[in-house]
Amino acid sequence: MRRAENRAAGSGGAALFRPVAELRAPTANNVALFRPRHERRRKAGRERCAIVYSGGKDGHLALLRALRDGLKPVCLINIDGGRRHAAIFNDLRKTAVLRLHSRLLGIPLFIYRATPDFDPSAGPAELARIFSAAAAKHDFSIVYCGASDRDERGKARDFRRNAGIAGFRLVTPFSARGTCGRIRLTAELGVKAVITAVEPAVGGRWLGRPLDGGFADFAAKAARRGKPIDGNDFQTLVLESPAMRGRVELLSTRKGKRGGTSFLRVLSFRAAKKGGSA
Repeated sequence: MRRAENRAAGSGGAALFRPVAELRAPTANNVALFRPRHERRRKAGRERCAIVYSGGKDGHLALLRALRDGLKPVCLINIDGGRRHAAIFNDLRKTAVLRLHSRLLGIPLFIYRATPDFDPSAGPAELARIFSAAAAKHDFSIVYCGASDRDERGKARDFRRNAGIAGFRLVTPFSARGTCGRIRLTAELGVKAVITAVEPAVGGRWLGRPLDGGFADFAAKAARRGKPIDGNDFQTLVLESPAMRGRVELLSTRKGKRGGTSFLRVLSFRAAKKGGSA
């Protein structure tokens, strides 16, 4: 594989994946799920869909579920919040890294440039603008999204209702699954990610660390203390996945803080072969 170094532009149960055991490694039954799109045979009449995608664990789980459901992802929809991106999404922009994700997945990246008055909670009109702009280029009516009904800001059920009003079917396969369950499922499916933003409820010591069992244990303890964390309290970046034909290697990063949020800014990275350290 040609190793191309990039520089980032400045700056979210077994029954669900049945059977989960089959997804831990390619088998005769699921090998096509993990094969890059450019290597998979196109099926006549296969339903097309888009994935709401910021490069983190939730959007990536939604992508894997869409593939498991037999759909054909035709684009990754990313919302670029411009100067307000960190305030809107609790994370920094990672446009350059997302372009590498697109290449490793073999799925086109569609970037929606948010207007100055962009409000993700504004309702069906905002979703209609985003999805319609992407659908005009990639032709789909189904959208998969990693939204949760357990987050304090932005409930998945509201997004589903608004998307329906806008004329799209929004699928949120993990809306009822809690933070710990999502973290453990991420690892169980062989997806490796790094924590790129944390709120005070999580703490800066986790910034830049892998999303692993240690963090899942931390989240579980917080929940038992009556102070649960949700998807708005930390953000992640996927570095490797069974659906990717390579991995993302971070070469240099810088930690920073804006308000009460601590961020990990990706300064440089490159595509690498699978099997190396995260």
